[in-house]
Amino acid sequence: MKDEKRLRYRIKDITTGLYQKSGYDKFSKEPNWSKRGKTWLTLEGLKTHLKFLEENRIQLSPLWEVIEILSSSEEGDKYPANIFSKKK
Repeated sequence: MKDEKRLRYRIKDITTGLYQKSGYDKFSKEPNWSKRGKTWLTLEGLKTHLKFLEENRIQLSPLWEVIEILSSSEEGDKYPANIFSKKK
């Protein structure tokens, strides 16, 4: 079983290989992306960020994936970002 205290989360755009940063560009209504991106320390923090994007009318893309990071250099499981959406 995984040590829950060590899990961290990142959002990756699988088409560009870039990682999402917090916030978004107010003119293009697109999330901010970079090579390093942001690492969320909790699943709740990640869900809050995704909810923030949706509340600002930014649709979660099926081309984004949430990556669980087990340590600073090791990647864990991957999930489509839109599975965390509350919209059905």
